[in-house]
Order: sequence, then structure tokens, then C-alpha cells
Amino acid sequence: IGDRAFNNMTIKNTFTVNASVDSFRSCYNLKANTVNINSKTIKTINQGAFQKANINTVNIGDSVTAIEEQAFTESVIPTVNIGSGIMTIDDFAFSSGTVVNINKPNSDGMTISEFLYGVTINFVG
Repeated sequence: IGDRAFNNMTIKNTFTVNASVDSFRSCYNLKANTVNINSKTIKTINQGAFQKANINTVNIGDSVTAIEEQAFTESVIPTVNIGSGIMTIDDFAFSSGTVVNINKPNSDGMTISEFLYGVTINFVG
């Protein structure tokens, strides 16, 4: 999947990523009800991957270990559910008002940026 393959796209229901790629980026201005990132090969959600997106829910599978700086910046995403494989959440990865649910009992062993202003992080594992 090439850079900007999903720029300015509107998807009425669910957008599921099952592709065999190592990373996912440049879905600038994507509009969707739900985005599921389920590919076992995606390890990183790159900087600016979903910049200015408008998505009701993002579900990130267990294979993703890192969410880079500004991955979901300037986005309207009320809820993000992250699998147990996550180890790093970088600066400004999410926009203010986002609720992030991480499927782990706590943040032990994780690196979570202190620059996640207005973001609520819940450990639900």
C-alpha cells in the first residue's frame, strides 16, 4: 500500500487493514466509522498516519508495538483500543479529547510520552 493511498477518502462503515505491510501511514483526512488495524505484520503506526482523520473508533491489533509522534494528530477520534503488544506511544500521538484503552494491566515496560495533553489513557487488561 503506497503513501497517501487513502488520502481524503470517506468510508461509510468499517475500514480494515489486513495487508502485509510493515507500517501504515498517510491516511490524511480519512473519514470512517471504524478503522481496524489487524495485520500481523504491521508493527508501527507512522508519524502522521491518520492526520486530520475523523473516525469514531480505531482498533489496533496486538502486533503493533509503536505509535509514532503525531500519528493521529489533529484528528477527531473519540475512542482508540490498543492491543497488548504496544510498547511505545510517542509525543502528541493522539489529539485532545481521545480516550485510549490499552489491553494491558498497567504501563510496566512501556514508554508513554508525557506530551499527550487532554488524552485519557485507561489500562483495561
